Formats: sequence, C-alpha cells, structure tokens
Amino acid sequence: MRIKLGALALGLLAITTIAVGAFGAATTASAADPSLESAGAAIATGDHTRLPYWIKNSVIACAARTMNERVAVVKAALRQGYSLKEIGIRHGVRPEALERGILHCERHFLDRLVANGKLTRLEAARIFDFLEDHITRIINYHYQPSDPVLRDAAGDETLVTG
Repeated sequence: MRIKLGALALGLLAITTIAVGAFGAATTASAADPSLESAGAAIATGDHTRLPYWIKNSVIACAARTMNERVAVVKAALRQGYSLKEIGIRHGVRPEALERGILHCERHFLDRLVANGKLTRLEAARIFDFLEDHITRIINYHYQPSDPVLRDAAGDETLVTG
C-alpha cells in the first residue's frame, strides 16, 4: 500500500478551508484513486463514496475484524448488495458494536500510519473525525458490485492487523 504524501497534504489542506457539508451524491469513479486528493474532497463534502481505495479498504477490513470474519467473505457479501450493517447483523454483531469496532480498529490503523511517517497527526485526526462523524452512513451504504475496492481481497487480511 503506497500513499502519496504530497497529494495527502494538498487534499487535507482543502479541509481546513471548507466546512463539512451535507452528504454528496454517490459516485465511485474516484474510489480507486490511491491519493488523498479525493479524500480531502470527500471529507470536505461529507461524501464517503469518494474516499480513496485504501481508506475504504481499511473500513471493510476493520468491519471484518470486528465480525471475526475474513475480509474476502465480507467483500463477497458487499458485492451481493448487502451493507456492512446487514452483514454484521447476520454475524451476530449489533450495529452499535460494529461502529465501535470499526472506529477502534481505524484509530489503531491511523496511529500506525502516523508512527510510520505516512501521515501527520493532523491528517490522521481529520480522517478519523470524518469516519467518526459518518460511521452510521458508512455501515449502511450499499456498494456497487463494480466498486474497485470489492474486486480483490489479496493482502486485505494484514491491512489492519499487520
């Protein structure tokens, strides 16, 4: 996983001047963009569907971890049209517990990125704040089966645990 730090800085700089708005229209065109330019725009507009691949992937990996399930199984269910909330319920995980589990896992994931010098504390805090503010919408979201984040689960198991 490679994060372009220049794009991250530019994308997150935009956040400081734009207030978080209402949830934008759903688009998945930029979902495969590994840079954080799209993350800055997504966070600024409140549109989680425009989050870059690695953030969306980490949310799915954290959800799988919370459900004690493999990422590939969760992605397969997402491709079938289920939301993370629906998948969690099928695995006996209440929505509130799923939200808490994802946020707990994401906090540790972002802390590791900060410790490895891939993000600044401010950048990680802004990403986490966005996830925390929109977690209910994120777990209720129904991915399009063609979303690039659902294509392959190779390496996803170690994304948040390794």
